[in-house]
Amino acid sequence: MPKFYTGLIGVMAFLGAFLSCFFIPALGDKFGRCTVWYVCICCQLPLFLGANLTNNIGVVYVMCFYLGMGLIGKITCGFVLCSELNIKKN
Repeated sequence: MPKFYTGLIGVMAFLGAFLSCFFIPALGDKFGRCTVWYVCICCQLPLFLGANLTNNIGVVYVMCFYLGMGLIGKITCGFVLCSELNIKKN
């Protein structure tokens, strides 16, 4: 397999993360950070398993794109949620 195809896996993950930065944080404000965080975590497990168990490179590209989107949901909503739930003195 050419190196270009292997590198495109990472490109798809970063592209998904880049594009989701425009709407995932807004969904966290609209529907609640905890809800968006749970949805992102629950969607990432089957995507991760599917990307590792398939032999089709096209499927890996699509799943890595959505894994990148879920990463932003975990980072933006999860970090802010954790910060909000901490006690003021900590």
